[in-house]
Amino acid sequence: MKRVAPRTGVTSLTVSACIALMLAACGSSSTNSSSAGAVATSSASATPADASTSGPTAKCGAGTGKPATGTPITISGLVTNQPGLEGFTDSTDMISDYFKCVNADGGIHGHPVKYTVYQDQVNPQLAKQLGSRLLAGHPDAIIDGISVLDCAVNLPTYGQLGYYVIGVGVTNDCFVSPYFAPVNIGAGSSSIATAQYLASQGVKKIAIYTSNQPGAALINQGVADFARSKGIQISTNLVNVPISNANAVALSMVNTAGSGGGVIVNFNPPETVQVLQAVVQQGLQSRVKWGCPSGCNDASVVKSIGSAWNGKIGINAEFKLPEDGGPDGNLLLQIAKQYGAPTDAFAEMGFLAARIATTAMLSLPASKLNQPGINAAFRAINSFKTDLYCRSWYYGSFPYHLADNVVSTLTIQNGKLAPSQGCFSLAATPTNHLAQIRAYERANGL
Repeated sequence: MKRVAPRTGVTSLTVSACIALMLAACGSSSTNSSSAGAVATSSASATPADASTSGPTAKCGAGTGKPATGTPITISGLVTNQPGLEGFTDSTDMISDYFKCVNADGGIHGHPVKYTVYQDQVNPQLAKQLGSRLLAGHPDAIIDGISVLDCAVNLPTYGQLGYYVIGVGVTNDCFVSPYFAPVNIGAGSSSIATAQYLASQGVKKIAIYTSNQPGAALINQGVADFARSKGIQISTNLVNVPISNANAVALSMVNTAGSGGGVIVNFNPPETVQVLQAVVQQGLQSRVKWGCPSGCNDASVVKSIGSAWNGKIGINAEFKLPEDGGPDGNLLLQIAKQYGAPTDAFAEMGFLAARIATTAMLSLPASKLNQPGINAAFRAINSFKTDLYCRSWYYGSFPYHLADNVVSTLTIQNGKLAPSQGCFSLAATPTNHLAQIRAYERANGL
């Protein structure tokens, strides 16, 4: 596996390196701080979002239109916030804003939701410290944002204490535990779906370039397994982030893929924009086929890279576009407009986590709005339907979780995201355990 290092010697954040660079303390708490260890809490009520979209719009909470005033339901979660991984907090920003909407719309049977977020970094000790702080607060439930290490470091303890977490899956640990159900397919499966798109375009070779972070090698392995199963040559590459020389990375991508090849650009939005702009500056966008996992499913990315990418890149869509006009899509857009949350793919993940959790809590009698009752309700979800998924979502009791395993592809047309491929089944590979998962689904009518 190749490693493309920036010329300025940026240290790659592998797990072993992070252990050696442990932080001395968690940092101070703040409702607005973006520093590691910061805590953001949301329980305030606000006026329900006014409809500004066409078509029906779902309700946030009980649908009373009145602020919830009862004893709060406490929910906590972790999210990663550090240079090179910008945008992950979009997930928890949306979760927080969703619960503001819930609290303004009757709450959960009159109970408001108090959501507390702990911001970690790619540092095992810090993640462990923050997981301990989270548990010290004895929350009723855990809803995670995009945390790189929470599953690896804290999930066994969460499970021992009776928590069934709903959240955004990052590393493989989030997808192979009975105690965590991801609302997304994760970077690994999103990259496989992107490889499926490139295969449909007839590429002879796939070159994947992934941020050098924990779990990155496994992400690349999944793409390699898929490519080899289709007789496609493969080159896997890790790139240290932040990227200091985007021009060099762009040129490396094209030269590695070669004539008739395809490239998967697997970075977070800021690095992706850097590289794709560098591709255009060097006139390389027509040299190969291009694909990008769901991090590119972001209107700000599309605006930043410009019209030179019209029809030239396939973007994996783990979810449907909110702008398609369904009830949940309209609700997401309303919340974003009222409370200022983003509407990118990371925010959509947060929206789905909060909406799934809220639907489960609303199904409970008031007497069961406690940790045992809420977590049992989470685990019992077997058919959550929304206009934002290609299929229904479930929690299940299987040790492998990948309920969102039917996806689609977008492209760019006239400066906007537009459909390219309709819903299709994610390819099964040894890294995503989909063969076993689909057998479980058939056996249980899911």
